[in-house]
Amino acid sequence: LYRGLAWGLLPSSILVPLQLAGVSVVPQWAPPAGLFLNKLFLAELALPVLILALSRKWWLEAAIVAPSVLLTGSRGVYMAAAVTATLALWRSHAWLLVLLAVGIAAAWLSPGTAAHRGDIWTWTLANLNVLGHGLGSFPGIAGALHAHNDALEIAYELGVPCIRLNSGRWNTIASFDDLMK
Repeated sequence: LYRGLAWGLLPSSILVPLQLAGVSVVPQWAPPAGLFLNKLFLAELALPVLILALSRKWWLEAAIVAPSVLLTGSRGVYMAAAVTATLALWRSHAWLLVLLAVGIAAAWLSPGTAAHRGDIWTWTLANLNVLGHGLGSFPGIAGALHAHNDALEIAYELGVPCIRLNSGRWNTIASFDDLMK
């Protein structure tokens, strides 16, 4: 399954360097994202595949997936990779814990990041309505590429009731297990 996912990510891994060079083939909210709409979706899918490929010594598959992880610039994915590497190597390489702490500080304490997201979330919450503003409208109206929160962005674009339907809170499904059948 994971080898198939790696090969399935090959087109995105080819497109990411091209998108960094300015070649845009696919409309995207947050490039470089390969064939995905958002670079975070690509990197979050590719990271577990890369970790498994490296752990099983599937070097070709790791090389295929690596651009989708390394070139997207996702700090959250980089941090997840650092935590995974630290947990895998902590007994023999205790110095990695120090490196992880520095990486976390650099990624999450960078000036303006948390404040910027807080401003976007505050603006989004203040502008929610029942009917929404239309699918894909967030970047054009809000002035930000995305809300950094999928639930808020869905509520903004499709209306607050969509969150309830999406989560099954109006008994649209009996249970999550039934939904996955």
